[in-house]
Amino acid sequence: MATRVENVRGRSAKHQYVDASGTWLPGTTTIVDLLGPVGGLGYWGFQIGKSGEVDDYWAYLKGLASTGSCVHAVITAYAGETKVDLSVYTGQEIEVANACLEKYKGWEAKHEVEFIYAERPLVSEAHKYGGTLDLYLIVDDLRTVVDLKSSDEVRLSHKVQTASYGQLVRENGEAVDQLIVLPLGRDDQPMKNVWATQNVEPYWDI
Repeated sequence: MATRVENVRGRSAKHQYVDASGTWLPGTTTIVDLLGPVGGLGYWGFQIGKSGEVDDYWAYLKGLASTGSCVHAVITAYAGETKVDLSVYTGQEIEVANACLEKYKGWEAKHEVEFIYAERPLVSEAHKYGGTLDLYLIVDDLRTVVDLKSSDEVRLSHKVQTASYGQLVRENGEAVDQLIVLPLGRDDQPMKNVWATQNVEPYWDI
């Protein structure tokens, strides 16, 4: 396994992946975006821009991305019992992240959860792509890849993306018994429609 990590604008680490030969590889998100109408980020962004609902499209997307980064930072730090520097985020972003953290805690309280690792960049030498999964946990005795989403719904692209993380984990020597997507949303409403499956192959096959 080989990865290269660059820090982008001090807010989040943008992972750029290379294989053992030094060849640059696409990331999971880039590949999933090619799914288009099934719910990739690129298609979603196109729909937002087309709707005319926001005045400054790029500023809107940047704000959502920063909020999502803050959510991930807060929850993965909590899960791994580590500290996180939130000085680069706005008060509103931190408020959203803390609301999402409470939802995560509520989900966690319903299960037996053991932390293994978080935010680990991995590379598939067999399939030539890379990805950084959010959480790898033992949930109710099942080794589980958990993907955190700041949206309030689970789209097919989310399922495919999480399955691709599962493949990365397996290829790098760990078992994967279950995939979970947590649609945390960006408000204080209860989380619903958590997606979990132990049948991972159909989503990887896509």
